[in-house]
Order: sequence, then C-alpha cells, then structure tokens
Amino acid sequence: MSDSSSTSATTALVCLAVSGILCHRLYFIRGEHHLRGPQYVATWALAMLAAASYMAFIKTDILKPLLLANIAFFGPLYGSIVVYRVFEHPLRHFDGPRLAAVSKIWHFAHMFTTPNHLFLDEIIKKYGDFVRTGTSSRRACSSLCVAIVRGRHVSSYSTVFEWE
Repeated sequence: MSDSSSTSATTALVCLAVSGILCHRLYFIRGEHHLRGPQYVATWALAMLAAASYMAFIKTDILKPLLLANIAFFGPLYGSIVVYRVFEHPLRHFDGPRLAAVSKIWHFAHMFTTPNHLFLDEIIKKYGDFVRTGTSSRRACSSLCVAIVRGRHVSSYSTVFEWE
C-alpha cells in the first residue's frame, strides 16, 4: 500500500469517527430514536450491501475495509452516548447503579436471577427513595410521591402519612 492510499484511508477513518460523534451530538441525543431501530438497521444493511457490491465490482478486499469502517463509525458513536449518559444527562445526579446510566441490559440480566419487584426493592434500600434505574428512567419510593400522585396538595413532609 502506498503512502497516499494509507493517508487517504486514515483520513476516511477519522472522518467516520467524527461523523459518529456528530450523529449522536446533533441527532440521536434528541428524540425517541429507539422506536426507529428497525429502520436504522435496514438502512445500515443496505449501505453495507452497496459498499460490498461496489468493492466486489472493483475487485478489492471487502471484509477488512467494511469492518474498519463500522468500528470507526460505531465505536465513537457509542462512546459519545456513554459519555453523555454518565456525565451530561439530566438524570446524572440521581443515585443508582453506574451501569443503569449506560444501558438497561444490566436490569434485564438481573431479572433472570431475582424477581423484578424484589430487585427494585434492593436497589431502593441501597440507594435511597429516588433511584436511577435506566438510561432515562428512575424509581421513586416516597410517601410524598404517593400523595402527589393521588392529587393531594402536600406542603411539607409532616403532612404526609407514614408509608412503607
């Protein structure tokens, strides 16, 4: 491989990495994109098929460039997502398991060994009444919350009944 093709390949990988970060920071950070997962996967699959077809047509190696391109794009994309969820998300100040800030997979994995209501009870006992249990979810276990949900005006904790 010549120096110019090596430089252009490196430039392309850096551009893909920057594109991955910008996709998160400018697009995926807003909205409910988990609802469009199948559309994103289909778009990615079509792009990979088109790239592989082109590479086969010009008779060049297919697997390594596509693998590097995917790593260069999706690595920084997911890295940016993790950094945002742990350090910048509005729920970052809520206590809870650190993995809860990153993904709901940790919660799903625990449901194989412990019933969900018992697992959430353990977390609330460990972290307090207001716990971050997912990337954008939290659990509240407080008598103040019960009164608010039931529509009672609560001026202070002293007017709320004891609840366990």
